[in-house]
Formats: sequence, C-alpha cells, structure tokens
Amino acid sequence: MDLIAILLIMCLGSFCIFLFIVKNMDYPYGGSDHAYHFKLIKFIKQNKHYFVSNFNAFNQHLVVCPQLYHWICSFFSDEFLLRKANWIGYTLMGLMILSFNGFIYLCAFYLDLELNFLEILLANILFITLPIIYVIWNAKFMGLSARAFGLLLVYGYLFSLYFYLLFGGVELFVVILLLVFCCLLGSQFAYQFVLFSSIFIAILSSSYEILFLIPLSVIVLFIFNYSYALSFFATQFHHKRNYSKFMIKDCHFKARFSIWRDFVYDFWVKKDKNYLLNNPVFEVLIGAFAACLVLVGYWWVGDSSEKEIWIMYILLSSSFFAFLVTSLRVARFLGEPQRYIEFGIPFASLLCVLLFPLWVNLLLIVGNILVLLWYIRNSQFHRQLPEHIKIREELITYLQNNFNKEYSHLLSNDHEIARHFYITSYEPHIPNYCKFYRNREDFLSNYYQGDYHRISPQYLLDEMKLCQKGTLILYTNLLKFYDENALMPGLRDIQLTHLKSIGKFKIFQFQPKD
Repeated sequence: MDLIAILLIMCLGSFCIFLFIVKNMDYPYGGSDHAYHFKLIKFIKQNKHYFVSNFNAFNQHLVVCPQLYHWICSFFSDEFLLRKANWIGYTLMGLMILSFNGFIYLCAFYLDLELNFLEILLANILFITLPIIYVIWNAKFMGLSARAFGLLLVYGYLFSLYFYLLFGGVELFVVILLLVFCCLLGSQFAYQFVLFSSIFIAILSSSYEILFLIPLSVIVLFIFNYSYALSFFATQFHHKRNYSKFMIKDCHFKARFSIWRDFVYDFWVKKDKNYLLNNPVFEVLIGAFAACLVLVGYWWVGDSSEKEIWIMYILLSSSFFAFLVTSLRVARFLGEPQRYIEFGIPFASLLCVLLFPLWVNLLLIVGNILVLLWYIRNSQFHRQLPEHIKIREELITYLQNNFNKEYSHLLSNDHEIARHFYITSYEPHIPNYCKFYRNREDFLSNYYQGDYHRISPQYLLDEMKLCQKGTLILYTNLLKFYDENALMPGLRDIQLTHLKSIGKFKIFQFQPKD
C-alpha cells in the first residue's frame, strides 16, 4: 500500500481514537479561562478583526494575552464560541495528528528512516494514547483555550528545526523564524518553550544561530505592529514581575514549597496520596512514561553517531529541559512545568518504535490505556463540584436575563465568579495584575487575606465609588469570604439594594444615595 495512503488511514484512525477518549473523559464545557478568551475575541471583532493594543481601564490586562488564536476565533459566531468551541481544540488536535504523520512521511522521503506498517501503527497509537495529553487541568479540549494552538505551532517549529539541524539552509531558517513569530503572537506557553528549548538545542547541536530566533521574532513584531508590541511587552513585564514577586509566594509556594523538596521532606511529613500524585514529577512519570523511558533508555540502546536519531533525542530532551527549568522555585511563576513535556511527544513516540522491541512498545500502549482508564474514572479530581457549576450557571442566567445597561459594571468578592461573567453583557471588574505595583503590600491590597482568588473589601469599595452604579455579587461563605457587613463602614455615599440570593451568593445593585 502506498505510504501516503497508510499515513492518511493512520490520521483518520488516530483522530477517531482521540475523539473516543475525549468523549469518555466527560470534560466540563469551558475551563477557567474560557470566558476570558471569549471577551478578548469580542474586542477583536469590535476592532474589525485587527489586533487590539488599547483597552478601557478595567480591561487593560487583556493585552497580556497573545492574540493570534483569538484573531482566528473572531471569524466564528458568538453562538459557536459559547457552545461548541471545544471543536476548535478537536480540530487543532487533528492537525497535530496530521503534522505528526506528515513528519513521518518527510523522514521516509528525505532520510533512511523508513517505517513499516506495524511501526507506523505503533507510533500513532503511542502518540494518541499518551495520557498527559488528556489531563483535565490542561483545559485544551474544554471550550476556548490557546494551549492546543500553541502545541500545533511548536510541533511545526520542532519538525522544521529537525530538518534544519540535518540539512541547514536559509529557506528553512526563515520558515522556523516565521513559526517562532507565530508562537510569539499565539501562545505564551509555546513561546516560553521556544525560549528555553532554543538555548538547549543550540548548545547540544552547536547550531548557535538558533539563539537569534527569539530576538529576531521580537524585532519582527515591533515592525509588524509597534503599538501592539509596546503594550504587549509592557504588560508581559508587569505580569511576570507581579507573579514572581507577589503572587507565587501566596499561591503556589503555600500549597507546595518546592517540587523537589517533596522527595526529601514534604512527602514524608504530609503523607497525603493526592499531594504526592499532584507533584509534577509524578504527573510526568504517570502521564508520559514512554517519554521518560526513551529519555533514559536511549543511553543503553541508542547510538549518538546516528545523527537522525540523535537529533530526535535532542528535541525530545529539550521538553524535559524546559520542565526542569520551570520546576525550580525561581521559575515556577512561568506556569505548570509538566505542560512542557507535551512538546516532545512526537519524538518520544517515534523513538520508542525505532529503539525498542515490539514487546516494549506493546507494554507501553497497555500502560497508557490503564492510566487513561484511571484518568476517566477520576476525571472529577481536578474539577469543580457539580453543585458549584450549577449555582454559577444560575447566577449567569439570572443576571443575563435581567440585564440593565445602567448597572452593567459587575463586581464580586469571588475572583473566579467575576471572570466567568466575561461571556455576558456585563463588564466585570477584577484587579489588574499586569500593571506596576510598588511593593507586595500595594499588590495584596486588592486581595482578601493574601488570597488572589478572593477580592478585598477595599478594592470593591474603590471600584463602586469609581463606577457609581453597577451590580455586586458577594459570596457569603464566611469561612473564607465575607458578606455585605464588611462593606458597610465604607458605604457612606453608596446604597445597596438586595436583588436575589442564589446558594451562598447574594446579588445587589449599587448606586449613589439620594
């Protein structure tokens, strides 16, 4: 059978397996950033499908997000984005499968890495069943999310880089630069990986010109759209500064002091199974065991003189290098380190087939399936409780059905609830974490008891005085939050009118006193 026909069959089969796994994972619709992405897409639509560099004061933080994904989504209807946007993620995964099999074809066409039908089948099954693709915290397939888009861009970058490291050529370098530029425009997650991986790959391959990719892409962005680039990098700087200096200490470090200290201290003190399984190292060992096996096993069964295999190994290792860097305390403000392992999945799948005997690959596939079954059984583990989701939907439905433009400014002491209202006609006000703050006290004044999930009474009072009229949602779980009594001392000129209570949420309208 013709190789192209075989690869197309593999693409179709892999995509069907993917859809089967996703449907059984029973993801909720819309991750924590779904509404945030929808709001940014709306701004781009209103800007006649151009990137937005200037937002109103209470949406200025939106410019921190790269906008290429949102620009593409701006051509879809609001109804589709609100109800069926997970199909964007599914389509992007289909394109990743296609690009993986396209890479196999190019390796067969230009190199001596010809794989038989069974090897191609095993590589595809290993690729599509690797459990870390489907973990629920990743949110790739839960409504609007730029992560799958970032993965697709990096796959293109790495596949192009593979052939560049073998053959060189100005044309390939330009293609790679364009893909890096797209990563800059499309995904923080992807661009951070390009930054770390380019350093690692340049050193191991002695191709130091790769180090110019990052500065060149930045220069191209300033040429492409100077005002957008200026706003973007300014908010990026403040975001990273605020996260590293203020937020990380009161969020991640309180929950897990150090990913690596766990192994010598915290595991033995806490003796908590969930705490252990949530450690990123264990999440990688469980969710990407095949990649870990190749990382270690190559030194026993591989041969670094085989340049084609060695470069694949370098590219796989670059994902572990990014994981290692971002797992250190000094870099944990850059996000979950385990996410970076996904970038090496295509090379891990191919190297398993090229280096290990059939029985090892079959065992790896069986292991993937068992972990996926465990994921499916425990798919609620990282998810909000169903009753919380139901109450949130009731809040959104009630306020949207009773929308009054005069009271469209929306405030809440619950940061997460406020973010979900980006999909409505309201204008949520949340603290701007992408501007300059003098010190930690200045930054934390926006939050209640140092928890950035809980907005402080002082922030609400300041915004109410600024807006004059609006809607207030108070989560009155007094174990963690507060009710209207905490606001009363500051409400000298503001009148609160109670509208409705839903669960532990109270809805008010506020306006100046007569």
